[in-house]
Amino acid sequence: MYRPKWSPEILQELERTLRRSPFNLRPEKAAYRIACMKSAFPEAAINGYETLTPSMPNDPKDRHVLAAAVYGKVDAIITLNIRDFPLGSLTQFGIDRLTPDQFLVHQWHCRVAEQVIDLKKDMETHLTLLERMVPNFAGLVRTAEK
Repeated sequence: MYRPKWSPEILQELERTLRRSPFNLRPEKAAYRIACMKSAFPEAAINGYETLTPSMPNDPKDRHVLAAAVYGKVDAIITLNIRDFPLGSLTQFGIDRLTPDQFLVHQWHCRVAEQVIDLKKDMETHLTLLERMVPNFAGLVRTAEK
């Protein structure tokens, strides 16, 4: 079962990212999205990891992410930034690194397929958008639709 985890620093980074291309959200929209995430998953907040940050063996600018993951006892970090999270820096803590595509494919195989197939929304529009970032997952959904 997937349980999201994030730190205040991760959410600040996400908010900055949402305001840049390709998302280009207005500041209030980006803040609203973060507020919705916090509201939907109040148990996702990780605090108290900060003393671990300097000792993390990955890229210095992303050590806070690994420190929060270690402190929060997560199974995987989901990221497109594989360069700053070398597997060697994660496996010593029992943490895997997955791209969003790998993560969604994994979730698919954990019976998400049935839920997606039941959706009454316009799947083609969503799949076209998803293909940019998670092409393998989009391919699985397309196959299941047939």
